[in-house]
Amino acid sequence: MKNMKKVLSILSLSIILFACNTKERSKRNLQKETADSLFTASYYLNSRLGLPNEAPFSEVKGMIGVDLVTFSFNSVKVNRSFNPKSSKTLNQNATLVYPAINFTTSSDCFINDNKLLAGSYSLFTFQENDSTYILAFTIGTPKHGYDSSKSVLKIRRNSIKSDKDYGNDLNVFLSDRTLNSGIANIVWNNFKIDFAIKFLNADKILTSIKDYFKQKQENQGTITWDEYYEASKFCFDNSLTTTMGEPWIDSSIAINRNATNLTVKAKYLASNKNYMDAINIYSEVYKLIEKETPNNQLALSTIKQQIEGLKKYSNIRN
Repeated sequence: MKNMKKVLSILSLSIILFACNTKERSKRNLQKETADSLFTASYYLNSRLGLPNEAPFSEVKGMIGVDLVTFSFNSVKVNRSFNPKSSKTLNQNATLVYPAINFTTSSDCFINDNKLLAGSYSLFTFQENDSTYILAFTIGTPKHGYDSSKSVLKIRRNSIKSDKDYGNDLNVFLSDRTLNSGIANIVWNNFKIDFAIKFLNADKILTSIKDYFKQKQENQGTITWDEYYEASKFCFDNSLTTTMGEPWIDSSIAINRNATNLTVKAKYLASNKNYMDAINIYSEVYKLIEKETPNNQLALSTIKQQIEGLKKYSNIRN
């Protein structure tokens, strides 16, 4: 339940942040993009347009912070030996698994730490061996097939066998989203190939967060503890040199003191070399987890390691 609340919180804040960045756009585009952002609220953060028997073309849209990514593809049944004559092969050992996906990003992003400029690309998936796949991004539309001269990025990924059966139809969904990153999952049957998408737009997001909080306060709205938490955690995770990060986590704690926001507070204290205060906060987190979810041994072990590490580091520094 806590994880689901966190996902919904990130999704809600992402949608609001996106809306805050569309002021200068036309009313028509604003209405369209607002619909696009709300489009992501469906289950598994994706949606299929049209029924397979009536419209075999699917489109999955997802907000990552203030940016929009789109995957468009044919709802085909995946044949792992698919190799149309119209497509040039990547190499003699690689076989195209399914028709290309059209991938569009609204801003420059990083795909598994490889920079990809804003724009529209064809994403081809080749099977190199039983477990290794090559994802190739090329300039141009998928209908022309793979052309190595138009390739801008290739990454190797291992397929992940899942206990879940996604069905024969090709599908895509986003998971593990933060305010500026997420995981794209390409799935069929019980196979999944994933890759990371990250936007280096922290300053733009930070400005949107500030605008959102300001608007809420001016309208006498209530900023929730998890909104303050997400904003503060974003600042810490992206090493933003802002004076707002720690006050935001303090505001979160003042509203609802819990293990989630206290963990971020401890990180801030440790980064500011307030080791003993950080140890005390981590000790409180440990007790809260032990009380609320005593069977969560992984979390307890992680917090214990943090405490022991800070104690050793504090002794060395002193």
